Amino acid sequence: AAGLVPSAVAFLSHESSGPHRRNQAGEVRFYLQYAWRSQLTIPGFYRDGDVISRPLVRSLIILLRALSAQSHSALFVTPFLAESRQYFKDEGNRLSAELDAAAYLRRIEARLAGEGARCESVLGSDLKGSILRVVLEEMVAGHVEAIVEKGQ
Repeated sequence: AAGLVPSAVAFLSHESSGPHRRNQAGEVRFYLQYAWRSQLTIPGFYRDGDVISRPLVRSLIILLRALSAQSHSALFVTPFLAESRQYFKDEGNRLSAELDAAAYLRRIEARLAGEGARCESVLGSDLKGSILRVVLEEMVAGHVEAIVEKGQ
């Protein structure tokens, strides 16, 4: 996968502006988007313990960044944060009902550490603040009263 990044970037950034080149670039973008959507924007894959190829994910992120900030944002950051928000909202609702306050807070702490480490090693440190904010908003802010009541 690492070899894919330089060759795809070179291909997509080629100076030719003919219709054949534009069609090829559009086709590459289509397949990248398909691969991305089908494998990488589903936060539950790795959050629930399924094994994914971290080098492949990292290579695709680098490729999207190389294409453009707009591609990276549209194809990855925006869908990733939206799906993460829903994932952590659902998890917060489920766990706040199941766990006592101390166990719930430990789970939040573990999620924050895991998401931070994942951003540093795979997703990119530029995403770290955004995903940690999502975790806090969905798992803490929406459950403060329940946490306090269970902690008494």
